[in-house]
Amino acid sequence: MNSRERFLKIAHFELQDYVFQSSWHQWYWYDTLKRWIKEGASLEVLSMEHRGEYFGFERVEVIPVYAQIYGLGKSSDPPYVPPFIPLFKRKVLAEDDQT
Repeated sequence: MNSRERFLKIAHFELQDYVFQSSWHQWYWYDTLKRWIKEGASLEVLSMEHRGEYFGFERVEVIPVYAQIYGLGKSSDPPYVPPFIPLFKRKVLAEDDQT
């Protein structure tokens, strides 16, 4: 199954036993990577760029969502600040009597 087929199956809720593994899961402790090399792994595991290829992971693209609520109090407690981060410049396209 290629990436397009997998995406379509996920979008149609047909792929139920597939485990999504984000690229964040490619971050390992350096000591762990050194141990894997001692145990026979290739030096590729040291590079984030090549680690996915070494383990056979597919490339994953992520669209960032700026939706985190920030807490201003101690340990990120209340008061909370909603995520008002405009991703584009405001531009008025048209005006009428109601706008």
